[in-house]
Amino acid sequence: MAIKFGTSGWRAIFAEDFTFANVRKLAHAVAGHVKENQEFGFLSPEYRQHAGDSVQTPTVVVGYDTRFMSEAFAKETAEVFAADGVRALLATSDAPTPAVAWAILQHKAVGGVVITASHNPGVYNGFKWSPFWGGPATPAVTEDIEKRVAAIGLHAVRAMPHEKAVRDGWIAATDLKPGYFKQVKSLLDLKKLKAAKLKVAIDPMHGSARGYLRPLLEELGLSVEAMHENRDVLFGGHHPEPAAENLLELAELVRKKKLNLGFACDGDADRFGVIDAGGEWISANDVLALAYHHLIVNRGMAGNAARSLMTSHFIDAVAKGHGRRVRETPVGF
Repeated sequence: MAIKFGTSGWRAIFAEDFTFANVRKLAHAVAGHVKENQEFGFLSPEYRQHAGDSVQTPTVVVGYDTRFMSEAFAKETAEVFAADGVRALLATSDAPTPAVAWAILQHKAVGGVVITASHNPGVYNGFKWSPFWGGPATPAVTEDIEKRVAAIGLHAVRAMPHEKAVRDGWIAATDLKPGYFKQVKSLLDLKKLKAAKLKVAIDPMHGSARGYLRPLLEELGLSVEAMHENRDVLFGGHHPEPAAENLLELAELVRKKKLNLGFACDGDADRFGVIDAGGEWISANDVLALAYHHLIVNRGMAGNAARSLMTSHFIDAVAKGHGRRVRETPVGF
């Protein structure tokens, strides 16, 4: 079975193609990419400029979502990295993909893995790789990793026993939450948020926002009503996508309790859904355009905008209205 990256990593059906053997191969391929690739790996000039010459050992962040055995696959990934001479910062609990992305920058890591299938149904799992810039991998990165996987063949991939890897410093259990919360707070007007005394509802959809969204909002001074914070590897019987049809319970809670807003996240918390005070779903494209307008008008930011090919041109209209330009980028990976 050939491992190919899609728009957001490699995804496959659990126990069919998503197996420990395939994840080990992929981790071994990523380790080779990290150590040997001159353009995007540990030796690349861009990474050295980003991390500094004081970094002597390649380090990778390893996170995971709430899917069946995701933590076991993350642990196995870290053990392969350890055997290959790559230090792994292994998340202590399921964590959002954006928290892993920030940890990559915070710890000057050469990249990060998230064991997740994002918003796919519960029978899927996946392997998402983000290079040292914390964002999606480019085609040149994923092509190099795919070639390395194909070259492994049938021979077994080594993994270092977990206890030895921890004892020798190759695996370090890492709580991603404090650094991520600190970074998010640095971007917000904390006084205005607390003064607003907002009442909101949240739906993590049984995914990895469950340990992040409510605690962060409560620290910001919001009153929070929560649902679906328990781990359910089948996501309540539907795929964890924060689309309107999947947020009917959230919308009803907002209306019933007369709350200001409702927030939802997908399985690995890199997609969002917003419900207004009337219980109506607001599309992500509308939210992004509103956020850009807010940054210009209320926060006084002077920058232009970049958006992917799949994002609404509504942002273009907002930019034009403020005399700004928009740059279009390719989709995801």
